[in-house]
Amino acid sequence: MAAAGKAEYFQRELSFEEKFFHPGPAGKSLEAGCGNGVFQQRLGLDSYGLDLDLGYLQANPCRHLVCAYMERMPFKDACFDHAYAITSLQYTDFGKAFAELLRVTRKGGRIGFTLPNAFSLAGLHRALLLLLNHYRFQGKPLPRPKMEATPWLTARVLGDARVKAVKASGSEVAFYPWGKGHWPWLEARLPCFLKVLFGREVFYLLEKR
Repeated sequence: MAAAGKAEYFQRELSFEEKFFHPGPAGKSLEAGCGNGVFQQRLGLDSYGLDLDLGYLQANPCRHLVCAYMERMPFKDACFDHAYAITSLQYTDFGKAFAELLRVTRKGGRIGFTLPNAFSLAGLHRALLLLLNHYRFQGKPLPRPKMEATPWLTARVLGDARVKAVKASGSEVAFYPWGKGHWPWLEARLPCFLKVLFGREVFYLLEKR
């Protein structure tokens, strides 16, 4: 995803997502909120993608694409080995969308997703852009996030009896809203709990019980 306009703080390559979620076990995979397939292509062109935006789906090179709400996925129970939601759950009814991710994933399958962090420096920058109505992607106003990561949400997700926590982390703790936006050499030296508490995004990888 390449952004333009004033909300440039969320630009970055998928290097962290690739390192965090991959290599994963082989199997039938879904990305919910796949957009134009930037992350989904890492799952393979035969992976399944779901998004509500037809424009993004038309630009997605993957073969199995569905236009639908994440809160009401048109898939059978336990039909995927792995399900991911990268930078998309924050725009949904989180409880319903998370329940759908669980429903369509088989027992023992992995569920990976990200959420913007309300307590990061980037979160403060995002809140300021929202206040000034400058939160944009390619010159157009972005929908306001309905959900952001907090320590309480992280504790609730990792303690959910329906899943087993595999790992959690965060990216871009030392954020600044210009240039590349962070210092990778510093990120590599920070302990994981600081990344979860203060990273720009929080990354969760779970296994369905």
